Amino acid sequence: MRSRITPLDRILPVVCAAVLCACSLGSGGTQGATATRAAAGATLEPEPFSGERAWAHLVALTELGPRPSGSAASQEAFEYLRSRLADLDLEVVDLVLDSRDAAQDDSATAASDAEKPESSAKPKEEGSAPPEPGITARHLVARIPGESPDSILLLAHYDTLPGSPGANDGASGAAVLLEIARQLAERPLPYTTEIVFLDHEMAVDEKDPTTPLLHGSWLLADHLRDSGTFDVVRLAVFLRQVGDADLTVGRDLHSNRILRDVFFDVARELGLGGAFPTERGFVEVVSSHRPFVQLGMPRVVSLVDPWYGGEEPPGEYWGGEADTVENCAPGSLRTVGVVSLGALRRISAQLERIDRISGRAARRRAEAAEPAAEESPVPAEAPAEDPAEAPADGPEAPAEDPAEAAPESS
Repeated sequence: MRSRITPLDRILPVVCAAVLCACSLGSGGTQGATATRAAAGATLEPEPFSGERAWAHLVALTELGPRPSGSAASQEAFEYLRSRLADLDLEVVDLVLDSRDAAQDDSATAASDAEKPESSAKPKEEGSAPPEPGITARHLVARIPGESPDSILLLAHYDTLPGSPGANDGASGAAVLLEIARQLAERPLPYTTEIVFLDHEMAVDEKDPTTPLLHGSWLLADHLRDSGTFDVVRLAVFLRQVGDADLTVGRDLHSNRILRDVFFDVARELGLGGAFPTERGFVEVVSSHRPFVQLGMPRVVSLVDPWYGGEEPPGEYWGGEADTVENCAPGSLRTVGVVSLGALRRISAQLERIDRISGRAARRRAEAAEPAAEESPVPAEAPAEDPAEAPADGPEAPAEDPAEAAPESS
C-alpha cells in the first residue's frame, strides 16, 4: 500500500517477530500472571500519571465540538495533538492512507496469488471489511525510541460521530495517550514506542448505527501487513471510551488473553480492580483493534468501557449529544493511565528478559546498527531456535472457563 506522506515503514521499526512464550508467561491467565509478577519483582508502585493533565486534554478536544473525519474541527484536533507532542520534543509524522491505494494493492496481490499454487497463495481473511474507494484517513504518529528497535504500538482515535461532542468516544483515549507519551518521554520503555492517533474510525453502518466501521484502523492494519511490519510488532494496545465517570473496562474476547489479563492483574494489585472487573464475564468489543485481529495480528489488547451510561452496550450516552465532559471524570483517565503504564512496563520487562536469554537483544542491536537496516521495508526472518517465538493466542471462547458469564455484545 502507498501513503501520501512518509510511509509508516520508516516509523515502525522493521523487526523479527516474537511473542510471549507459554513457558515464560504460563499457559493460562492465572499461571501466566503469576510468572510475570514473579519476574517483575517487588510490590507494584503506581506511575506518576496525571489525571488532571489528561483531563485538560479531554476538555480541550471536546470544546472543539463534533469532529467527524475531514471536518474543520477534526483538523483542529489534529493540530492540537501535534502541538502537544511537539512540546515533548518527539518525532512526529503525518501518515495519510487512502483506500484507493488499498484497493489497487489488494487487486495486484489477488492477481499474483491466483497464479501461485493453492498452497502458497495468500489466505483469504474471513470477516475483514476494507473501506470502499475514496476513504482517506489522516493518522498522527509519534515515536519514543527505546533501547530495542522492536515496537510497541499505543493507539486511540480522535474523530467523532457527527453531532457528538465526543468527550468519551473521541477524546478520552487520545487524552490518556498524550499523558502516557509524556511519561514515556521521561522514562522510556525498553522497546521503541509508537503513539498513533487514528482518524476516520467513526463512520457507522447504516444498518446498525451503533457499529463504527473503523475505516482508519482497517487502512492502517492493511498498510502494516503489506509493508512487512504488521506481524512483527511486539504489542499493540488500543484505548477507547476510557473516560466514563462510572468506569468499567470490559474483558474483550478478541484481545490476546495472556496480555489482556496482565492489565487486569495490574489493576487489581494497584487497588483499581473495580474499574477492571473480572467477575463480569467477557464482552465482544467493536473497536479499532478488530481489523488488526481480523488480518492476523495476534498480540493486541483493547481497553474499552462498552457500558457508557447504561447496562446495555454501548450505553445511552454513546454517540450523541450526551457524550460530554459531565459524564466523564479525571479519575477514570488516571486509572486507565496508571494501569496501562504498569502493564506496559511489566510486559516489556518480561519480553526484555526473553530477548536477553535468547540472544535476540544483541542480534537486534546489531541489525539496527547496520545503515541499510533502517531503510529496508522487508523484515528479517525470525530464527527458528528463538524461544520467544510461540503460536499466537486467538480469540478465546467463554467455554474455556465455565465459571464465566456468557459474552455480551456491543
